Amino acid sequence: MKKFLLTSVLICSLFALKAQNVYLNEVYPNKGNNFNEYFELFNAGIDISGENLSSYSLVTYFSGSNGEKGFYVLNLPNQILTSQRYFTGSSQNFFSYPAGSATASYNWNDAAYLSSHGGSTLKYTLNSAGTGYTVTSGSFDDIFIQSNGQANNNNNGSYTVLLFRNGMLQDAVLGSSTSNTLPAYVASMPSLPATAVNGATMDISFSAIASSSFVFNNVPAAIGNNGGYYLQGEGHNCGKWAKATAATEFSPNMSNGSGSNSLNVQVNFTCGGTTLTYNILSGPNPSFPVVVSLYYDVNDNQLFDPADVLVGSHTDLSASDPAYTFTVVPDVSLILVFDASTGNDCSDQIMTFDCAAGGPLPVSLLNFNVVKRLPFIALTWETSMESNNRGFEIQRRVNGNFEAIGFVDTKGLKGYSNDLLSYNFEDNASLPNGTVYYRLRQLDYDGHAAYSDIKAVRNNSKEISVTVYPNPSNGNAKLIIPSDAGKMDISLVDLTGRVLSRFADFNGTKLDINNMRPGVYMIRVLFKETGEQVIQKLIVQ
Repeated sequence: MKKFLLTSVLICSLFALKAQNVYLNEVYPNKGNNFNEYFELFNAGIDISGENLSSYSLVTYFSGSNGEKGFYVLNLPNQILTSQRYFTGSSQNFFSYPAGSATASYNWNDAAYLSSHGGSTLKYTLNSAGTGYTVTSGSFDDIFIQSNGQANNNNNGSYTVLLFRNGMLQDAVLGSSTSNTLPAYVASMPSLPATAVNGATMDISFSAIASSSFVFNNVPAAIGNNGGYYLQGEGHNCGKWAKATAATEFSPNMSNGSGSNSLNVQVNFTCGGTTLTYNILSGPNPSFPVVVSLYYDVNDNQLFDPADVLVGSHTDLSASDPAYTFTVVPDVSLILVFDASTGNDCSDQIMTFDCAAGGPLPVSLLNFNVVKRLPFIALTWETSMESNNRGFEIQRRVNGNFEAIGFVDTKGLKGYSNDLLSYNFEDNASLPNGTVYYRLRQLDYDGHAAYSDIKAVRNNSKEISVTVYPNPSNGNAKLIIPSDAGKMDISLVDLTGRVLSRFADFNGTKLDINNMRPGVYMIRVLFKETGEQVIQKLIVQ
């Protein structure tokens, strides 16, 4: 059994509101040695819908040695950042940094992507009168600039990086600064118009920000060449911003580690098992009560998103509460969510348990049958268990390869069920006479597929012609069968249902039935290749 002993991911909100959850996590402004700038955001929330980044804008102040100054404004794209995950922006889709290379969540210079996702990259340059800005767009590879010149000049200026949500300051970092308030040279800049910030309804007033009680994250240390800043433990006010002193401290799209005020949680679970047990061993008092919810990770992406299905919830009032056990479908990936009280969002966390690899098929298929029923061919099947099942593609083969002819959606709640579910499909196509083959292609939400056994049925414009001659008979009769019927089981049954004779695996066109006593009999013919059954009445005088 796998045992997970984890410390929580840190989560805090600037305004103690869980609706505002996205914060700065890393900033790499010094792109020496042919590295690329990047920034990283972290969604600290426990919201299954995630956060749409179209409400956010990243604003950086610049002043150059040529006297030019202003702001770069990155209006972030219409993209969902799921709970407890990371979003990385860079000047390149595939970017390099001191510890290696990574793929950016978006490239702020990719005009086609921005056009299709609603984002923009703009440069606001202060006009000569100092009253407003000239706005330009283009490709910008150096948006993080110290206040007194280019970053690689290693001067005494600050890096000013501001994150806005709907025009309101959400988070801010001052690099190479001993102050935790907005620098005076930024506070004196004219307001940015609301159109600069993704449909915000208010201008950005830097003087108002400077006079507010907003406390900036600051890192006094100068970064030097190939340097940057990172949050030691994700979540606003749950970790401390620091200068990166080693390449390994840069980790875009990965955790920087957790900090204080966390829950200590033990989880016992193994893929293939039918239970998951958790126990909160310890945690700060402000965290409680903690609502613990377990979800099926329907699309097996290890992301907490709206596709996931709730298994159940339980509330812990303190760390002394006993362990709790959830009952689950075996071999299903799970997501365990700890939602602490608003008094300590830093104790929120999400654990994922990936059971995608290996294990049995996600659907237990029962009783798949195909029967000719004029004027259509009927397919019926049942399932006793479904996990992550999107549904069943119906495939048919007449002469060549199998082809898809229809799809039947799962009856399980978002693809999950432990109950007996019944399905049917009717093939009403006009098909040539002969044998038709069918199979089911079961599809998961993650794109995996599995196939049923192949079933065959004889398709004719009418039922197979089986003739008994003579009928009525004097005790001797012949059963005439089409030449291409294949193997069959033939039974002679009296009116009480008693089987008098049986001919198993018969493979011919004529069967003699002799020495019958007077009475009424039924001759039942089961065609083994197709499952079709024909019954003829025989009268003996």
